[in-house]
Amino acid sequence: MRDLDSRLLTMLAGATTLAASDLHLTVGIAPVVRIDGVLRRISDTPALSVNDLEVIVRSTLDEPGWQALVSRRSLDYSLSTSESQRWR
Repeated sequence: MRDLDSRLLTMLAGATTLAASDLHLTVGIAPVVRIDGVLRRISDTPALSVNDLEVIVRSTLDEPGWQALVSRRSLDYSLSTSESQRWR
């Protein structure tokens, strides 16, 4: 498993605890989770900077994956954080 950014792991754990179906990460906005179809900010989590999001996303990708994201500006991939947790 890759050495994932600790902030990402904390956000994913929080999303799991809240039974969220989605975690949305956007520059300039605090992380948001979708719970029962409703978008909610993760409490006490600051807005993400460009650098924050780059570090977080880079921790999930190898170099070819990062280059694909940069060139296409979109990338569909999955991430496993344990045997029972898979994120897309």
